[in-house]
Amino acid sequence: MNIPLTLDTEQQNALNGLRAKYNEVTNQSLTEPEYIGAVLNGIIAGEVKALFDAEVARIGSAAASLSYSDRQALIAQIESQLP
Repeated sequence: MNIPLTLDTEQQNALNGLRAKYNEVTNQSLTEPEYIGAVLNGIIAGEVKALFDAEVARIGSAAASLSYSDRQALIAQIESQLP
């Protein structure tokens, strides 16, 4: 994937500073494209987790109105599909 990115001088300086801090803290030497990729992957992974957590919460809320035995059956059904 190619993502064109045009930064002004102030933005470029900020990006350079962020990358330098990241490289220092992680003891890496990522290039600018590698750093931007790592940042985007982190943002995307955070959104994936948030969407999954929202689905789990929605199912949990919906299941709360079920009887105890139906909730137990639902839990057993879900657990049977987990590794």
